[in-house]
Amino acid sequence: MLKYIRRRPVLWFVGLVLPALASFAVNFGFSLSLNAYTAELTREDAAFRSVLLLMAATAVSLVFAVIIEDVARHLFYTFSLKTQNDVRQEIYERTVRTKYASLSDADRGAFYTRYNRDSAMAASIPGGDLFGILFPLVHAVGYFIALFAVHALIGALVSGLTVAVMALNLLFVNRFRRLESESLTAREALTRSVDTAVRGKITVRQLQLAGPVSARMAEAADGVYRAGRKSIRLQLCRKLTLELLTTVCTSLITPVACVLAAYGKIELASTVMIAQICRFILLQTNGLGTAVQQLGVHLVSYRRLQETLSLPDEYAEQESAVGWEFDPGVPAVELRGFGVAYDGNVVLCDAQAVIRHGEITAVLGPSGSGKTSLVNALLGLVDYSGELRVFGAEARGIRPDELRRRIAYSPEHGQLFGEDSVLENLRYAAPESTEDEVRRVCARLSLDGVELTRPADALSGGQRLRVSLARALLRDAEIVILDEPTAALDSVSEAVVLELLNELKARGKTVLLITHRSTTMEAADRFLLLADRKLYAFDDCAAAFDALRRVERGRDGTS
Repeated sequence: MLKYIRRRPVLWFVGLVLPALASFAVNFGFSLSLNAYTAELTREDAAFRSVLLLMAATAVSLVFAVIIEDVARHLFYTFSLKTQNDVRQEIYERTVRTKYASLSDADRGAFYTRYNRDSAMAASIPGGDLFGILFPLVHAVGYFIALFAVHALIGALVSGLTVAVMALNLLFVNRFRRLESESLTAREALTRSVDTAVRGKITVRQLQLAGPVSARMAEAADGVYRAGRKSIRLQLCRKLTLELLTTVCTSLITPVACVLAAYGKIELASTVMIAQICRFILLQTNGLGTAVQQLGVHLVSYRRLQETLSLPDEYAEQESAVGWEFDPGVPAVELRGFGVAYDGNVVLCDAQAVIRHGEITAVLGPSGSGKTSLVNALLGLVDYSGELRVFGAEARGIRPDELRRRIAYSPEHGQLFGEDSVLENLRYAAPESTEDEVRRVCARLSLDGVELTRPADALSGGQRLRVSLARALLRDAEIVILDEPTAALDSVSEAVVLELLNELKARGKTVLLITHRSTTMEAADRFLLLADRKLYAFDDCAAAFDALRRVERGRDGTS
């Protein structure tokens, strides 16, 4: 958390340290003025003017303390909000920089909770939490000094009672920390259930799954409810216990003060001040306990955030990677003993292949054969064995951002950012492109009738796929990967895409075409079939198609 303080040291110092010092002076002065005020009232020759002056000084001090504290709270809330934005930005940046193998197993519910709730909690530690701890502590120290100035025995007794009250507070703190972990786990489960239900809302209706899905959401919500009830009961128990203890402690100190006054050890008027200050100290101690409790809860969130921020950074491992120079004189992609495995399960092994520059290579294979793994390896997302060379350079030695800059990818189903417009989705791939360039690409894909300001969520499946293709074309990369580019298109739109494939080839682009359609396969020059963890190369479309059918029939149990 020190790094967030170093980013805004002036705001943090002005919001915490200076008001704390001012508050200490005001509260110490208030304690002394209260003692002098009560002493003046009990004198036989009390001067009314002196009493009024003391009352005025006390009132001004209290008003000053309130103003200082409110200003400090405002500054610290501002600091906390800025820190919260910093934390959220770090979470997102680390998420997009995290190695794919680590990120793929991440729970979306956990991510949402950490991004929204945990970031706010953790951001309160250097701001609101320190404010909540320091100010009661400063107030109590000022009061303690005033008590010891009246009589050492009184100060010692109140100190002992304060330690006892604080120890009891700490017992509650540990319990609250455990409840917070339980509550966050329950919230993550609920978020996960809601996310699944919303994402699959169409499937839920199609398959009449509303009952089971609602039951699962109700179970998750009940977990949050149970955790909340435990927290409420514990809060009530803590409040009643500490209030009762405060009353008892104040009642014990008052007789002691009266005995000391009877023996002339202190002024009789001081007994009033002692009783009040004792209660003030115990209340501040309870406030300090509450602040420590909040700190303990927020530290749970902070540790969870550290788990996210400590995920492997794919860029950090390649800081020393050399730049990549495009060399058209070598194969675009070479596989030498190439293999991919997930959690010990081999997807592809000992693959040998050459993908020539300026050609269209069709990548074929049934579901789960390794097509996506090959693409992810090319994009620097997954680890692999053997060699993967891109234009002569080993992919491991190329920075991921540099590698992806040279590769344009259109994923299956045309994944887009739904809330953004068509134009925004397209410019993500090429921010420097003009609107005229965007319109020309869209017209080439028969998208000229689609308004660029239209949200991507409003597009049909075929339109989304074509926008995804347009996004890949705008990148103008050396390698273009198209995943099922004609799967959701009619024959007319498919013909447009096939014509574009030939144009890309004519421009010297290397195209990897993942497809199951025989008509789309015919546009390819070479063919790679992935099946049974092996890779087979073909130069003939008919031979490749027949081999694909045999593999699919074998999986179906047909001959």
